[in-house]
Amino acid sequence: MRTNKPNTLISIADYAERIGMDKELLTSQSFKEYESIARQTYWYYLRLNNYKYREIAEMFNRKSLSSIIERVANISGLIKTNHPMAINYLKALGVELGN
Repeated sequence: MRTNKPNTLISIADYAERIGMDKELLTSQSFKEYESIARQTYWYYLRLNNYKYREIAEMFNRKSLSSIIERVANISGLIKTNHPMAINYLKALGVELGN
């Protein structure tokens, strides 16, 4: 599945509001599935908008680049399998999904 970049960058605060989640949960290190997928989908979105892994790590106060890289790859896999949460979060970010 191909994704097309959105026209403008949506802030983490706007994204949190769109999906009905506290911004603090999105920037936390929570392991709850819906919070993790939401956070990691935003990382994927940032990569679509040419953010470097290091920039994402700094934004989310993460020390390990490898965890960001792994999680972005994980979300990419979920998108390819049409995982409902990942797809809904991408849609909230305005990412158009193509075939």
